[in-house]
Amino acid sequence: MKTFKSRSCKYNQGILIVLIIFTMEIIPIKDAIGQTKELEMAHLYEMVKSGQITNVTFNTYGKEWNNLLAEMGGYPDLPYNERTKSIEFSQVLDLPNIDKRTIYNRILEWSALHFGSLNSVIHYDDFETGKIILKGWFGITYKFDTKSFWGIEKESISLSECSETYIFTIKDNKVKIEITNLQYESTIGGMYVAGSYIPESKTYRSIHSLYPITKDEPITWKGKLSLLEETKDNITLYLTSLYIYIENHINDYNF
Repeated sequence: MKTFKSRSCKYNQGILIVLIIFTMEIIPIKDAIGQTKELEMAHLYEMVKSGQITNVTFNTYGKEWNNLLAEMGGYPDLPYNERTKSIEFSQVLDLPNIDKRTIYNRILEWSALHFGSLNSVIHYDDFETGKIILKGWFGITYKFDTKSFWGIEKESISLSECSETYIFTIKDNKVKIEITNLQYESTIGGMYVAGSYIPESKTYRSIHSLYPITKDEPITWKGKLSLLEETKDNITLYLTSLYIYIENHINDYNF
């Protein structure tokens, strides 16, 4: 498994460099595969073979799919663990000269800063084994397409909250971070439509429910692609933030 080398840099000077490192080096767990754009097209072909769509529709969908990928900058490459059959991010941070206790404490501090009360998010922590397991979350703003009554398509913005499980395994100079069980929470209703009030309710869906993206109508594709890409970007930012916070432990007390 790859590791990240520590860099001696102050917070403000190093954040861009570290962010670039994380963006380039976030890697799937060993021996993992992922959903790909080729598998998406294969799914469309299977829909033709099974009679769910016609050849004409297949050609139309294929063009729409390729155009959308070009617009969105490609297919979201999220790490898929073939053993557990789930999307999981795994990262090892190499932190020379930082001992286990410091890393352990800094993770708890970082978690309190990002997720609030530790009592409400920590499910397990034990210094001797070097384990911390917590339930975190972050908000996501993503783009999606809607179609009006007259058939006119329009791009809109939606908000969702992604919850995930963090598993930290800590020892002197290193920490392994695994992020799994990603799930989205959205709020619908809470408004009047045609004189009737639709009460507010929450919906929950696993990240795996989004795959394959092409299983649903093309109008839904942009929303799924955007949500997945924003998820990956947010995890990158969170891991970068944690890395910098641990490395910055000396500067916190340099006053």
